[in-house]
Amino acid sequence: MLLTMLVESTGHEIKWAHYVYGDSILGISKESSVEFMHYLGNHRAGMFKLPRPFESQGLVNPYAHLDEKSRANFFEAAAVTEYDRADSISGWDNF
Repeated sequence: MLLTMLVESTGHEIKWAHYVYGDSILGISKESSVEFMHYLGNHRAGMFKLPRPFESQGLVNPYAHLDEKSRANFFEAAAVTEYDRADSISGWDNF
């Protein structure tokens, strides 16, 4: 019964996403929205120790690059290894 409710609610989320933003956001398509909702449905089923309801789709998060936790802080991502003093660069007076 819980798995049936999960599949039904995922269908409602897909319809809602298509109604609210559809293909109007750059980088988010109706197809990727379906894949993401299936991903969430599979994730939620796993939380309840249920089998994945969407075996053929929803195995990978299509929006993983947008996940806040996966992005490094820009200022901490790379170590600065070389510094220049402003007076060591010629041409500043021309600005």
